[in-house]
Amino acid sequence: MKKYYFLLLTVLALSSNSCSKDDTPDKDESAALSGEWELVEFRYEGTTTVKRGDMFDESSYIGTAKDIDVQMLINKLPNNTWESGGSYSFELVSTVNGEVQTTEEPYSDVSSSGSYTVDGEILRLGYDKHDGALAIKEASIIKLTEGELVLEFDFSETSEVNGFEVELVVQGVQRFSR
Repeated sequence: MKKYYFLLLTVLALSSNSCSKDDTPDKDESAALSGEWELVEFRYEGTTTVKRGDMFDESSYIGTAKDIDVQMLINKLPNNTWESGGSYSFELVSTVNGEVQTTEEPYSDVSSSGSYTVDGEILRLGYDKHDGALAIKEASIIKLTEGELVLEFDFSETSEVNGFEVELVVQGVQRFSR
């Protein structure tokens, strides 16, 4: 789960959900993405469902980053590369079988990098380096101005673990400033 949060952070740094027409980057506006950004907000919520035959169990969670010290560098065309790194801690409030648990996990010296493309409102990410197996490949930009970048994302993945079908569904937001 620790690696999941890190990758989510990195990917979200470049991903999002929908833009107004004025905020949507086109080929010329993709240069507005370039530069150094500081992560100022990162939160998400989601569910995990575990199934086997007629049996299933579902948990929900809300995660909020604290003590954020993460920078992201986006290099404009023609390179189209990005890298991010830093540290933060995550407060995770989970509800499993009606019981609420709160945990906090520190993440230090995290880093990730890769390439990106912008296609209208959609930001697509490629990875050269990342921790863990989860990599969000696409998202949409909600807001892009000279000083603010707001990203939303939706992610879902289904896998099999020890004979159980595990479905992960996550929605979140990241806000950057410079």
